Amino acid sequence: MVLGHDSAACVLYHKNKKSFLFVRQFRPAVFVAKIRSMPENINKSLKEINWTTYPINIGKTIELCAGIIDKPNLDAKRHIHEEIIEECGYNVPIDSIKHIKKLIAGVGSSGSQQDIFFAEIDESMRVSDGGGIGEESIEKVFLCCEAFYFF
Repeated sequence: MVLGHDSAACVLYHKNKKSFLFVRQFRPAVFVAKIRSMPENINKSLKEINWTTYPINIGKTIELCAGIIDKPNLDAKRHIHEEIIEECGYNVPIDSIKHIKKLIAGVGSSGSQQDIFFAEIDESMRVSDGGGIGEESIEKVFLCCEAFYFF
């Protein structure tokens, strides 16, 4: 068992673009897991794998805008409000962020919980390009409903 933070995530719908907004970012654990599971690396130790031969994109994921709940003075809704600004660049009115469900995210490891929210966004709310803090290099990905079938 691992002790983990609870988190918050938000389904973001851009009204003008008629698209959902996701974030793409590099996840080291995904990078390592995918490369370790490749046929040429089965039964190899981490030291035996030539990590430099694999493109960094292997470790990129597409996710909901989300973040851990790590500020004791902020509730889950205020945490996700800050994450939407930080990662996506939209300042959504706090009252427009709707709570959908609280679920258990880390069922097999930590038992941590995740609050899921929904918010509509438009360009009038845009305050920055987003991208995260420092070296996070978060990219925004807009996906229309029709594209879900091919995603």
